[in-house]
Amino acid sequence: LYGFQDRGQLGAGSVADVAVYKLQNDKAGMFRNAAYVFKDGNLVVRDGKVSHYTKGRTLRVRPEYDRAINSRLDKYYDRLYGLPRSLFEVQDAALPNAAAFAEVPCRQ
Repeated sequence: LYGFQDRGQLGAGSVADVAVYKLQNDKAGMFRNAAYVFKDGNLVVRDGKVSHYTKGRTLRVRPEYDRAINSRLDKYYDRLYGLPRSLFEVQDAALPNAAAFAEVPCRQ
């Protein structure tokens, strides 16, 4: 899913967020209220009631790309902003909770 190797499937080593619904004739109503929800493998909704909250993370990937574009991007940032591109990168040290972000592997 979106190039993440450990998501979009149910299997060993995968990170899964799964919602389970009770079959109803009213499909819109059915999907408004999940019977069970698992977040990162933990049950967080049971019988339609939230049992506990978990803090999510913002996921990012660093896909492979042609490094030849870097000089072109550097020129673009310099021309547009008059600043080096590196100033627009957010360093982990600048974040109050760097653990809220996770880098995940990307597949082609």
